[in-house]
Amino acid sequence: MCKRYLSKSGCADDMCPLSHKPSANRMPHCVHFVNGRCTNDHCKYAHVRIPNSALICEPFARLGYCEKGEGCSERHTYFECPDHVNKGHCDVKGCKLPHTIHAGRLRQQARRSGSPGAESESSTNHSNDEVNTPKIDGRDPDGSAVGSPDASRFTQQADYVPI
Repeated sequence: MCKRYLSKSGCADDMCPLSHKPSANRMPHCVHFVNGRCTNDHCKYAHVRIPNSALICEPFARLGYCEKGEGCSERHTYFECPDHVNKGHCDVKGCKLPHTIHAGRLRQQARRSGSPGAESESSTNHSNDEVNTPKIDGRDPDGSAVGSPDASRFTQQADYVPI
């Protein structure tokens, strides 16, 4: 399937060798539909009901085609490495697919593997992380008062990464 065809601008190349005919076997799933937020009446992506936590379909991610089509219980996407998302690491030497780290997926993998502390990690107080934060006249650099509810609102989130 032509990726430029799927973009907003579309594919204007009459000589494009890739397909411009949507089919369930070669269309990526609409991320917004999976999250229940697709409002585009003319959406080119496949509207398939699968859980947002579904694994990535390896044949689709690597080849752009899945024999199962609409019957596939895995996510169809071109934009992520299936090994990296599904297993947490990629063993393919020279893999050209993106290896994006998502905090939400890391938490899901931790829950799936049953690693201890996966649930309690978000409730743990990370006071050592805040020691090196500069404070100016009793305020954080963003202007919020130290000790106020707003001061720790972001640092208490499970996907917060201190810099």
